[in-house]
Amino acid sequence: MQRDNLVKQRQRWRRQQLADFWGVSTRTVDRMRVTGLLGPPKYISRRIPTWSDEQREQAERVRPA
Repeated sequence: MQRDNLVKQRQRWRRQQLADFWGVSTRTVDRMRVTGLLGPPKYISRRIPTWSDEQREQAERVRPA
C-alpha cells in the first residue's frame, strides 16, 4: 500500500474559502479571528492569512450554531 493513501492531505484555508465553507460572510471570519475563536493565521507572502484544517475543525467545535 502506498504511503500517500495512508496520509490525509491537509490544506490551508483562506478567509473567503472559510466563509464559503461555513456559509457566512468574510466579516464573520474576521470576527472569529479577532475573538480568538479561529486562532492565529499563517501568512503567505506576508499578507495572505491562511488557517489549517485543525484550526478550522477546532473553530467548528466551539462555534455557536
